[in-house]
Amino acid sequence: MEFDSRKTVFDGLGSYKKPVVVWHPASPNHKSGRYVDWDAQALVYDSAELRERTTRQHAALLALLNALQIPCVDRTGDLPFGDIAEFLTVFRVPCPLVLIWDEFNVNDAFTLDGATSIERDNGLISVTFDDEANPSYGFGKGMINLSKWDGNPDSAEVQRLVREIKNAADYHDIFVSYARADAPLAEKICVQLGKLRWNTWWDAALKGGDTFAEIIERKLAEVKAVVVLWTASSTKSNWVLDEAAIGRDRRVLVPVRFENVKLPLGFGQIHSIQCRGQTDGDIKALCDEITSRVLKLPTLRNARSD
Repeated sequence: MEFDSRKTVFDGLGSYKKPVVVWHPASPNHKSGRYVDWDAQALVYDSAELRERTTRQHAALLALLNALQIPCVDRTGDLPFGDIAEFLTVFRVPCPLVLIWDEFNVNDAFTLDGATSIERDNGLISVTFDDEANPSYGFGKGMINLSKWDGNPDSAEVQRLVREIKNAADYHDIFVSYARADAPLAEKICVQLGKLRWNTWWDAALKGGDTFAEIIERKLAEVKAVVVLWTASSTKSNWVLDEAAIGRDRRVLVPVRFENVKLPLGFGQIHSIQCRGQTDGDIKALCDEITSRVLKLPTLRNARSD
Protein backbone atom coordinates (compact mmCIF):
# COMPACT_ATOMS: atom_id res chain seq x y z
CA MET A 1 0.00 0.00 0.00
CA GLU A 2 1.43 3.35 -1.01
CA PHE A 3 -0.26 6.67 -0.49
CA ASP A 4 -0.23 8.92 -3.55
CA SER A 5 -0.14 12.48 -2.23
CA ARG A 6 -0.22 13.86 -5.79
CA LYS A 7 -3.95 13.08 -5.96
CA THR A 8 -4.70 15.02 -2.81
CA VAL A 9 -6.61 18.28 -2.65
CA PHE A 10 -5.79 20.10 0.56
CA ASP A 11 -8.45 19.19 3.08
CA GLY A 12 -6.84 19.82 6.45
CA LEU A 13 -7.88 21.47 9.64
CA GLY A 14 -6.96 25.00 8.57
CA SER A 15 -5.99 27.18 11.50
CA TYR A 16 -7.39 24.68 13.99
CA LYS A 17 -4.56 23.72 16.35
CA LYS A 18 -5.99 20.73 18.20
CA PRO A 19 -3.94 17.69 17.08
CA VAL A 20 -5.33 14.29 16.18
CA VAL A 21 -3.68 11.50 18.14
CA VAL A 22 -3.07 8.20 16.32
CA TRP A 23 -2.87 5.30 18.75
CA HIS A 24 -2.22 1.66 17.85
CA PRO A 25 -2.21 -0.07 21.25
CA ALA A 26 -0.48 -3.41 21.77
CA SER A 27 -1.48 -6.13 24.19
CA PRO A 28 0.80 -6.83 27.18
CA ASN A 29 0.00 -10.54 26.67
CA HIS A 30 3.13 -12.38 25.50
CA LYS A 31 0.92 -14.97 23.78
CA SER A 32 -0.26 -12.26 21.43
CA GLY A 33 1.39 -11.90 18.03
CA ARG A 34 2.03 -8.20 18.73
CA TYR A 35 2.65 -7.22 22.33
CA VAL A 36 4.46 -4.87 24.69
CA ASP A 37 7.36 -6.35 26.59
CA TRP A 38 6.89 -4.72 30.00
CA ASP A 39 10.47 -5.38 31.14
CA ALA A 40 12.18 -4.18 27.96
CA GLN A 41 9.52 -1.49 27.31
CA ALA A 42 9.58 -2.57 23.69
CA LEU A 43 7.03 -3.46 21.02
CA VAL A 44 7.48 -7.09 19.94
CA TYR A 45 6.17 -8.90 16.83
CA ASP A 46 6.14 -12.67 16.45
CA SER A 47 7.18 -12.47 12.79
CA ALA A 48 9.01 -10.14 10.43
CA GLU A 49 6.06 -10.35 8.01
CA LEU A 50 3.62 -9.08 10.65
CA ARG A 51 5.98 -6.24 11.59
CA GLU A 52 6.43 -5.24 7.94
CA ARG A 53 2.69 -5.34 7.14
CA THR A 54 1.68 -3.44 10.27
CA THR A 55 4.38 -0.82 9.76
CA ARG A 56 3.37 -0.32 6.12
CA GLN A 57 -0.32 0.13 6.93
CA HIS A 58 0.38 2.49 9.78
CA ALA A 59 2.79 4.57 7.68
CA ALA A 60 0.13 4.89 4.96
CA LEU A 61 -2.38 6.30 7.47
CA LEU A 62 0.12 8.80 8.86
CA ALA A 63 1.09 9.82 5.31
CA LEU A 64 -2.57 10.44 4.53
CA LEU A 65 -3.08 12.67 7.57
CA ASN A 66 0.15 14.55 6.88
CA ALA A 67 -0.74 15.08 3.21
CA LEU A 68 -4.12 16.44 4.26
CA GLN A 69 -2.27 18.74 6.66
CA ILE A 70 -4.25 17.38 9.59
CA PRO A 71 -1.98 17.91 12.62
CA CYS A 72 -1.36 14.50 14.16
CA VAL A 73 0.71 12.90 16.90
CA ASP A 74 1.75 9.26 16.60
CA ARG A 75 1.61 7.32 19.86
CA THR A 76 1.98 3.80 18.47
CA GLY A 77 3.81 1.51 20.86
CA ASP A 78 2.48 3.18 23.99
CA LEU A 79 1.35 0.84 26.71
CA PRO A 80 -2.40 0.21 26.46
CA PHE A 81 -3.68 2.64 29.06
CA GLY A 82 -1.32 4.52 31.35
CA ASP A 83 0.97 6.15 28.81
CA ILE A 84 -1.72 7.32 26.40
CA ALA A 85 -4.01 8.60 29.17
CA GLU A 86 -1.13 10.52 30.72
CA PHE A 87 -0.13 11.89 27.32
CA LEU A 88 -3.61 13.22 26.58
CA THR A 89 -3.59 15.28 29.77
CA VAL A 90 -0.83 17.41 28.23
CA PHE A 91 -3.45 19.16 26.12
CA ARG A 92 -5.79 21.66 27.72
CA VAL A 93 -8.63 20.57 25.42
CA PRO A 94 -9.76 17.04 24.48
CA CYS A 95 -8.07 15.66 21.37
CA PRO A 96 -9.72 13.46 18.75
CA LEU A 97 -8.08 10.04 18.86
CA VAL A 98 -7.82 7.53 16.00
CA LEU A 99 -7.55 4.09 17.60
CA ILE A 100 -6.27 1.32 15.32
CA TRP A 101 -7.77 -2.05 16.21
CA ASP A 102 -6.18 -5.36 15.19
CA GLU A 103 -6.70 -9.03 15.93
CA PHE A 104 -4.43 -8.79 18.96
CA ASN A 105 -5.89 -5.82 20.85
CA VAL A 106 -9.63 -6.23 20.17
CA ASN A 107 -10.19 -8.34 23.29
CA ASP A 108 -7.36 -6.98 25.40
CA ALA A 109 -8.69 -5.74 28.75
CA PHE A 110 -6.11 -2.94 29.04
CA THR A 111 -6.93 -1.59 25.58
CA LEU A 112 -10.69 -1.79 26.17
CA ASP A 113 -10.36 -0.01 29.53
CA GLY A 114 -8.24 2.70 27.94
CA ALA A 115 -10.62 3.12 25.02
CA THR A 116 -13.59 3.43 27.39
CA SER A 117 -11.89 6.18 29.37
CA ILE A 118 -10.71 8.03 26.28
CA GLU A 119 -14.11 7.81 24.58
CA ARG A 120 -15.66 9.52 27.58
CA ASP A 121 -13.33 12.54 27.44
CA ASN A 122 -12.20 12.69 23.81
CA GLY A 123 -13.56 12.02 20.34
CA LEU A 124 -12.68 8.35 19.66
CA ILE A 125 -12.56 7.12 16.04
CA SER A 126 -12.14 3.37 15.53
CA VAL A 127 -10.10 2.24 12.50
CA THR A 128 -8.86 -1.18 11.42
CA PHE A 129 -6.74 -2.72 8.68
CA ASP A 130 -7.88 -6.20 9.72
CA ASP A 131 -11.15 -7.78 8.51
CA GLU A 132 -11.15 -10.06 11.55
CA ALA A 133 -10.94 -7.24 14.10
CA ASN A 134 -14.23 -6.86 15.96
CA PRO A 135 -13.73 -5.21 19.35
CA SER A 136 -16.32 -5.76 22.07
CA TYR A 137 -18.19 -3.19 24.19
CA GLY A 138 -19.57 -1.53 21.07
CA PHE A 139 -16.25 -0.21 19.76
CA GLY A 140 -16.71 -2.15 16.53
CA LYS A 141 -19.92 -0.27 15.71
CA GLY A 142 -19.22 2.27 13.02
CA MET A 143 -15.58 1.21 12.74
CA ILE A 144 -13.81 2.42 9.58
CA ASN A 145 -12.38 -0.58 7.72
CA LEU A 146 -9.27 0.26 5.69
CA SER A 147 -8.27 -3.36 5.02
CA LYS A 148 -8.87 -2.93 1.29
CA TRP A 149 -7.62 0.65 1.07
CA ASP A 150 -5.36 1.06 -1.96
CA GLY A 151 -3.94 4.46 -1.02
CA ASN A 152 -6.57 6.48 -2.88
CA PRO A 153 -7.38 9.55 -0.73
CA ASP A 154 -10.76 9.91 -2.45
CA SER A 155 -12.05 6.50 -1.36
CA ALA A 156 -15.33 6.50 0.55
CA GLU A 157 -13.80 5.10 3.75
CA VAL A 158 -10.98 7.64 3.80
CA GLN A 159 -13.39 10.51 3.21
CA ARG A 160 -15.47 9.18 6.07
CA LEU A 161 -12.37 9.11 8.29
CA VAL A 162 -11.57 12.75 7.45
CA ARG A 163 -15.20 13.73 8.08
CA GLU A 164 -15.26 11.98 11.47
CA ILE A 165 -11.98 13.62 12.49
CA LYS A 166 -13.44 17.02 11.67
CA ASN A 167 -16.64 16.23 13.55
CA ALA A 168 -14.69 14.98 16.58
CA ALA A 169 -12.54 18.12 16.47
CA ASP A 170 -15.63 20.31 15.99
CA TYR A 171 -14.00 21.71 12.85
CA HIS A 172 -15.84 23.18 9.86
CA ASP A 173 -14.57 24.20 6.43
CA ILE A 174 -17.14 26.82 5.47
CA PHE A 175 -19.10 29.36 7.53
CA VAL A 176 -22.42 30.32 5.90
CA SER A 177 -23.64 33.80 6.83
CA TYR A 178 -27.31 34.63 6.15
CA ALA A 179 -30.29 36.57 7.40
CA ARG A 180 -32.94 34.78 9.46
CA ALA A 181 -35.54 35.28 6.73
CA ASP A 182 -33.29 33.29 4.35
CA ALA A 183 -32.88 30.24 6.62
CA PRO A 184 -34.54 27.77 4.16
CA LEU A 185 -32.18 28.95 1.42
CA ALA A 186 -29.13 28.66 3.71
CA GLU A 187 -30.14 25.12 4.68
CA LYS A 188 -30.40 24.00 1.05
CA ILE A 189 -26.94 25.41 0.34
CA CYS A 190 -25.42 23.75 3.44
CA VAL A 191 -26.91 20.38 2.45
CA GLN A 192 -25.54 20.63 -1.09
CA LEU A 193 -22.10 21.73 0.12
CA GLY A 194 -22.13 18.71 2.42
CA LYS A 195 -22.62 16.47 -0.60
CA LEU A 196 -19.46 18.04 -2.01
CA ARG A 197 -17.57 16.96 1.16
CA TRP A 198 -17.44 20.35 2.84
CA ASN A 199 -18.21 20.55 6.55
CA THR A 200 -20.36 23.65 6.78
CA TRP A 201 -21.32 25.68 9.85
CA TRP A 202 -24.34 27.94 10.20
CA ASP A 203 -26.04 29.10 13.35
CA ALA A 204 -28.60 26.29 13.22
CA ALA A 205 -25.75 24.25 14.75
CA LEU A 206 -25.96 26.29 17.95
CA LYS A 207 -27.34 24.43 20.95
CA GLY A 208 -29.26 25.66 23.95
CA GLY A 209 -26.93 27.23 26.47
CA ASP A 210 -24.22 28.05 23.91
CA THR A 211 -22.63 31.48 24.12
CA PHE A 212 -23.41 32.14 20.49
CA ALA A 213 -21.33 35.31 20.00
CA GLU A 214 -18.21 33.56 21.29
CA ILE A 215 -18.81 30.45 19.17
CA ILE A 216 -19.54 32.46 16.02
CA GLU A 217 -16.34 34.46 16.53
CA ARG A 218 -14.31 31.26 16.96
CA LYS A 219 -15.82 29.63 13.89
CA LEU A 220 -15.15 32.71 11.77
CA ALA A 221 -11.49 32.54 12.82
CA GLU A 222 -11.15 28.81 12.02
CA VAL A 223 -12.92 28.19 8.74
CA LYS A 224 -11.34 28.10 5.30
CA ALA A 225 -14.07 30.27 3.78
CA VAL A 226 -16.91 32.56 4.80
CA VAL A 227 -19.80 32.31 2.32
CA VAL A 228 -22.18 35.25 2.72
CA LEU A 229 -25.62 35.14 1.11
CA TRP A 230 -26.42 38.70 0.03
CA THR A 231 -30.18 39.22 -0.19
CA ALA A 232 -32.56 42.10 0.47
CA SER A 233 -32.76 40.90 4.08
CA SER A 234 -29.09 40.16 4.77
CA THR A 235 -27.79 43.50 3.49
CA LYS A 236 -29.68 45.10 6.41
CA SER A 237 -28.47 42.62 9.04
CA ASN A 238 -25.77 43.88 11.41
CA TRP A 239 -24.76 40.29 12.18
CA VAL A 240 -24.26 39.44 8.50
CA LEU A 241 -22.32 42.66 7.92
CA ASP A 242 -19.99 41.87 10.85
CA GLU A 243 -19.48 38.25 9.72
CA ALA A 244 -18.80 39.33 6.13
CA ALA A 245 -16.30 41.93 7.34
CA ILE A 246 -14.33 39.26 9.22
CA GLY A 247 -14.29 37.04 6.13
CA ARG A 248 -13.14 39.98 4.00
CA ASP A 249 -10.39 40.95 6.44
CA ARG A 250 -9.15 37.34 6.55
CA ARG A 251 -9.28 37.23 2.73
CA VAL A 252 -11.56 34.18 2.82
CA LEU A 253 -14.84 35.86 1.83
CA VAL A 254 -16.93 34.18 -0.89
CA PRO A 255 -19.96 36.43 -1.51
CA VAL A 256 -23.10 35.14 -3.24
CA ARG A 257 -25.53 37.70 -4.64
CA PHE A 258 -29.24 36.97 -5.08
CA GLU A 259 -31.83 38.96 -7.05
CA ASN A 260 -29.17 41.45 -8.17
CA VAL A 261 -29.41 43.08 -4.75
CA LYS A 262 -27.38 46.23 -4.07
CA LEU A 263 -24.33 45.31 -2.02
CA PRO A 264 -23.49 47.09 1.25
CA LEU A 265 -20.81 49.75 1.30
CA GLY A 266 -17.37 48.15 1.52
CA PHE A 267 -18.26 44.94 -0.30
CA GLY A 268 -18.90 46.08 -3.86
CA GLN A 269 -15.28 45.63 -4.95
CA ILE A 270 -15.25 41.91 -4.15
CA HIS A 271 -16.54 39.83 -7.07
CA SER A 272 -19.78 38.06 -6.11
CA ILE A 273 -21.19 34.83 -7.47
CA GLN A 274 -24.53 35.65 -9.11
CA CYS A 275 -27.43 33.31 -8.36
CA ARG A 276 -30.77 34.17 -9.97
CA GLY A 277 -32.84 31.20 -8.82
CA GLN A 278 -33.35 28.76 -5.96
CA THR A 279 -34.26 25.55 -7.78
CA ASP A 280 -32.31 22.37 -7.02
CA GLY A 281 -30.39 22.89 -10.25
CA ASP A 282 -29.59 26.50 -9.35
CA ILE A 283 -28.35 25.49 -5.89
CA LYS A 284 -26.22 22.65 -7.28
CA ALA A 285 -24.58 24.96 -9.84
CA LEU A 286 -24.08 27.60 -7.15
CA CYS A 287 -22.34 25.16 -4.79
CA ASP A 288 -20.08 23.94 -7.60
CA GLU A 289 -19.06 27.56 -8.16
CA ILE A 290 -18.59 28.11 -4.42
CA THR A 291 -16.28 25.07 -4.33
CA SER A 292 -14.27 26.44 -7.24
CA ARG A 293 -13.90 29.81 -5.49
CA VAL A 294 -12.98 28.27 -2.12
CA LEU A 295 -10.22 26.18 -3.69
CA LYS A 296 -8.74 29.34 -5.23
CA LEU A 297 -8.46 31.19 -1.94
CA PRO A 298 -4.84 32.04 -1.07
CA THR A 299 -4.76 29.87 2.07
CA LEU A 300 -5.81 26.79 0.08
CA ARG A 301 -4.05 27.51 -3.19
CA ASN A 302 -0.66 27.57 -1.46
CA ALA A 303 -1.34 24.35 0.44
CA ARG A 304 -2.69 22.11 -2.29
CA SER A 305 -0.60 19.37 -3.89
CA ASP A 306 -0.14 19.54 -7.65
